[in-house]
Amino acid sequence: MKNMLKFIVLSMSIFFVQQGCRKLGLCEDGEFNFPRQENTSNKIRLNGYYYGDLTGNNPSTPSVYLLYKDGISYSGLGSYNIKEIEDNSLVLSITDDKRNSKSGWGIYKIENNSIEIQNWSFSTDCKPITILEGDILNDTTIKISSWKNSNSDKQHIVNSIFLFHEYSPKPDSTNNFIK
Repeated sequence: MKNMLKFIVLSMSIFFVQQGCRKLGLCEDGEFNFPRQENTSNKIRLNGYYYGDLTGNNPSTPSVYLLYKDGISYSGLGSYNIKEIEDNSLVLSITDDKRNSKSGWGIYKIENNSIEIQNWSFSTDCKPITILEGDILNDTTIKISSWKNSNSDKQHIVNSIFLFHEYSPKPDSTNNFIK
């Protein structure tokens, strides 16, 4: 009887893992807190990307954020070596696979000198929203002061500087999720 119970528990666990939370109706993708809006300000430069270390743990492998005039953001490019940025050897591209996945895509808004960036997080199933809030120090520098995931109440207080780097040709913002 004990072995049968173990078998049932193990079988159910495997079933749930294979099905995923979404298929079982246990989770949904996060929703943005504001609509996409075109950036009509001249507060930040848009002819390149912003890079920085959100966690404060890996300044030598910063994250890269693309911000577009149409209000779309993309952070799905991963982390890069700072030397690639400094010597202009970084190659940015958004593959069709990335354009067909919500992960990394998002929107941003600017109000006065504040910026809020919301992107779908990378996860194997449901996609919570990662929310970054900060200030625009000048057109090439953004200071992120906090971030959190929409599936958690925990707000992370940070002091992360994201610097602008001109880049051409910048990948366009075409994706299948944000219109």
